[in-house]
Amino acid sequence: MSKTYNRSIAGIILIIVSIPILWLNEGAMDIAKVARSSVPLSTETFKTVGGRRLVSITGILTTLIPISDGEILRPGQYVRLVRKTETFVRDKVKGKIWTAESKTFGSPTARIGVYTVDPQMMAWPPPIRLFLSKAMLALDQNRRLEGNFIYSGKGKLISPRFGDVRVSFYALGSQEVTAFGKQERDFLAPYVTLEYKFYRTFFGSRDEAIATLPAEHRGRLWAFRFIGCLVMWLGLSFFSLQLKRVRGLFPALEDKRVKPSFISFAAALVISALIVIIIIYNIYFWLLISGLAIAYFFYKRRKNAK
Repeated sequence: MSKTYNRSIAGIILIIVSIPILWLNEGAMDIAKVARSSVPLSTETFKTVGGRRLVSITGILTTLIPISDGEILRPGQYVRLVRKTETFVRDKVKGKIWTAESKTFGSPTARIGVYTVDPQMMAWPPPIRLFLSKAMLALDQNRRLEGNFIYSGKGKLISPRFGDVRVSFYALGSQEVTAFGKQERDFLAPYVTLEYKFYRTFFGSRDEAIATLPAEHRGRLWAFRFIGCLVMWLGLSFFSLQLKRVRGLFPALEDKRVKPSFISFAAALVISALIVIIIIYNIYFWLLISGLAIAYFFYKRRKNAK
């Protein structure tokens, strides 16, 4: 009895948790719509926008303090720099492989045209591969530029030997970017409301930046829809005894080959879909009608059974 009781409590908790996951997810702000409402500012001259408005700036990302890795790469206009070091080894399971470790370096300043941004608070895009030249590197007799790697060891890039090391760099800086935030004179600060915080940088123009956001929003929506449905499925799966009784209500489920786990999954899928549809189309009236219809259906079933 105690075990059944605990399973029921756990199931109820999971079902209750799944509902706000689905509900709040559907009500999440579409950042693409927010970004479209931003005021574009020129990064060549300083201009003040009145009020607490979201603005966007597009220009070349630079820094007042050039950085390097302190070992191989000479200082450059990098806001963020990642050095990836790979060593060629023999793994007992995978065989001959390159093992990698990365180290990140950051500049304390960042600028886009005449505007300064906070490099610590800003949400940056991932650094992109840096194309290397000898003028950018501080090489010695143990290192050489091979392909787009700094290579050291007895082998070659196409035929490495155990213990060989290759180094590559990924950088953020000297690219055209678009940043969103709130203008505070010549500083771009985070744009914060009660619903969201928007302080992000994207590669490319303002239109290119906005074009990436709808797909990101859809991906987040479907990810949390899946999570909410999964949590509800886990919650319903704790009611295995109750689910067995459902077989008598639906002839299609009377086949013993139909497992309770399938019934719980189907129920979770239907309930999750109903919650999403109700929120999207704001059909609370139809929710009430559906609830009454379902209650009447079970009432008639029970009355006829007697």
